[in-house]
Amino acid sequence: MKRSFSTAFAVALIFGFISCGSVKPTAEQQQQQKLLREKIQSQHYRFIATFVVPRGNFQPRYLTSEYDLKISKDTVEAYLPYFGVAYQAPTDLMGGGIKFLSRKFDYSIKPGKKEGNWIVNIRTRDQLNEVILRLNIWENGNADLDVIETSRQSISFRGKVE
Repeated sequence: MKRSFSTAFAVALIFGFISCGSVKPTAEQQQQQKLLREKIQSQHYRFIATFVVPRGNFQPRYLTSEYDLKISKDTVEAYLPYFGVAYQAPTDLMGGGIKFLSRKFDYSIKPGKKEGNWIVNIRTRDQLNEVILRLNIWENGNADLDVIETSRQSISFRGKVE
């Protein structure tokens, strides 16, 4: 008797968690999602990195300073840290990280694998080494950014779009 009660309780608990996961977004959340969608389509937003995932033997870590990627119709500006292996020496020895301003770039948006998810691809055309940025953005504003350059290992960031 005790066992059947605990089994029934466990099943009810599981169904309770499943039903909680399918709650519809509130009107405020829907408005925020619509605003985010408009920002992505109009190319006017900012990705703020809070976590970095380097490749190789480097440890993922939270970022303690503010790093970002700004996107507008005519400009992509990156100010991000870099941890990884460079395949050629940088031309700017005072710099470091991923810092550039691009005015010639390709920008494309496609739907992600799930509803409310977008994939944004940006490819610079005016940098010494081509930079490919791939943003995976969710409707709640969370995003992942992959940065691929021909001159060094790729690196990923997690953060928020505002």
